[in-house]
Amino acid sequence: MLAMLEGLQVAVLRMDGKDPEHYVDSAPRAYSLMKRALHEKNVRRFLIGRQFFVIFVVFLINQCTIFPDISRLGIPEGIWFAFVSLGFPTALNILCWCQLPTQILANQDPLLFMNRPGARFVLEVCLYTEMTGLSHFSWVVASISRATWFQIDSAVSEIAKFKAVGKDDCHHPPTTDAALTSLDGERTDKGTEV
Repeated sequence: MLAMLEGLQVAVLRMDGKDPEHYVDSAPRAYSLMKRALHEKNVRRFLIGRQFFVIFVVFLINQCTIFPDISRLGIPEGIWFAFVSLGFPTALNILCWCQLPTQILANQDPLLFMNRPGARFVLEVCLYTEMTGLSHFSWVVASISRATWFQIDSAVSEIAKFKAVGKDDCHHPPTTDAALTSLDGERTDKGTEV
């Protein structure tokens, strides 16, 4: 499930904005998935439902792989806590077997990944989860963030001002020998000539 969630995210985002009609005959499952995912705001809805399941599945895997009563095999308490109790082996396994390989595969060929059996089911489960409202509070947090500290319009205008500034408007002190030499070949520092 986690592998499909991770790969499907990459595949859907890679195909966002593309016309699914091109794939109606060559990849029918991918075509069906794209039609559903790209309808209205379903990409956002899928991402929210997907994130809920990613967190849920990772916590579930972590609970299944922590063995509090296992013998410590003579390993000191601090090392055991840092590498075993905190879930380092679990995180490494999840990363190597579930998350990165499917993201890489979906990035290389998103259409092939979306055409796999079960991809449409995962999309529908994520859309349904978002529809239930379990994670709707994220919309409120995003709205508050946008209205307060994440002001996109002011950041865009600052970038536009920065781009409009010409090279002549930059007044940086000379730092190299080439910068210290004026156009007519005279040194500008302490009156020495070149």
